[in-house]
Amino acid sequence: MMELKIIEWNIHGADDVYGYEMPSFVTEEILNNQKPDVFVLTEFIGNTSSEEAMNRLRTKYTLYDNFKNGNAVLIGVKNTLNIVSAKPYELTPEPDMTTFLGLELVFY
Repeated sequence: MMELKIIEWNIHGADDVYGYEMPSFVTEEILNNQKPDVFVLTEFIGNTSSEEAMNRLRTKYTLYDNFKNGNAVLIGVKNTLNIVSAKPYELTPEPDMTTFLGLELVFY
């Protein structure tokens, strides 16, 4: 059985949606220290300041997101995994609630 290292990190971007800048230590920790197979960043803000971080993460991960509003989720899956299919899906429990992002992976 294959073991996966999965990390989740609430980076608290929703505290300041318009002035938010993702700290560089987040990508450093993911790329150089933790090196997970899958990561989930909650309260991720998809703005222009996050583009540089996302470009760095794309060097080793395929990214999935739900950037429809300020408070989003970013999921990264390591490019070296043998993914057969990846199916992102969203859940909105109630009309005024944040949309949740899930990801169904099939790999061999």
